[in-house]
Formats: sequence, structure tokens, C-alpha cells
Amino acid sequence: MNGRALYAGLGLALLPWMCLLAASGEWNWVALDAAEAAGLVTTGLAAGALARSAALATAGLLLLDAALDTATATGPGLTQAWLMALLIELPLAVSCLLTAARANARPARPVTGRLGVRLAA
Repeated sequence: MNGRALYAGLGLALLPWMCLLAASGEWNWVALDAAEAAGLVTTGLAAGALARSAALATAGLLLLDAALDTATATGPGLTQAWLMALLIELPLAVSCLLTAARANARPARPVTGRLGVRLAA
């Protein structure tokens, strides 16, 4: 499985988690996780600038999720929030940032016209 398919798969894997959150009435977290899922799927399926932008936005959402989880959790939920932040959200955010950086480092393909003349990009 390549990295792009992994991102898309992780985005889809959030669906059961969102259903669990919805069943418990945690709609604010469902919305945040839905945005994360959409970002992961877009990062996995898109190409070029869209994939780079999706990876950056998804990294921001994952960092926000980790910060909000650890700031608002109490009691036993605090341990779960820290574990999810340290083992899932933060590493995935770093992975998204690295994906965006790698995509940014690739040289742009020159744009050519019908006669093979290079056009200004």
C-alpha cells in the first residue's frame, strides 16, 4: 500500500469513530473528525497543489484536535486524550507536514503549448 492510499484509508477509517461519537451526542467532535477525514481522503486522492494544501490543512486540524482533546478532557478521559494525541494525532500531523514538504520540493512540470513551446507557468 502506498502513502496516498494510506491517507485515504485512514480518512475512511474515521467513519466508525464518528458514528460512535454521534451516538453519544458529541456533535462538535464529529464535525472536527469529519473535516479531518475529508482532509485525509483528499490528501490521498488528490495530486499537486491540492494534495499539498489538503495535507497542510489536515495537519492543522490534527494539531487542533490534539490540543482541544488534551485541554478539555478530565478524569480518565485525560489519559485517553493524551494517548490519542501522542500515538495518533501528532504523528499523523507530522506525516501530513512531511508529505506537504515533499510535494513542495518537487519541481513543477513545465507547461508546454501545442507546438511544444514552453509557456510561462
